[in-house]
Amino acid sequence: MHEELAKQEEQILLEGDAELQRALLAAQEAYGLDSLDQAADYLLHKRLTKSTTEVTGAPPALYLVKPQGGHR
Repeated sequence: MHEELAKQEEQILLEGDAELQRALLAAQEAYGLDSLDQAADYLLHKRLTKSTTEVTGAPPALYLVKPQGGHR
């Protein structure tokens, strides 16, 4: 049931933008991804990494932030 709802949401979001849907479907197929969401996440991550590298000269550095005591 959850998968059906997710597919309906994808169709609703992309209904008016055939070019975007084609691009996401092509990325999904090319990279062997399970959903259009995964394709969008992959492409966004790839673009952000490229943009950050172009601006700073280095790829983005992501660090795990652990909550410290006393903070809510």
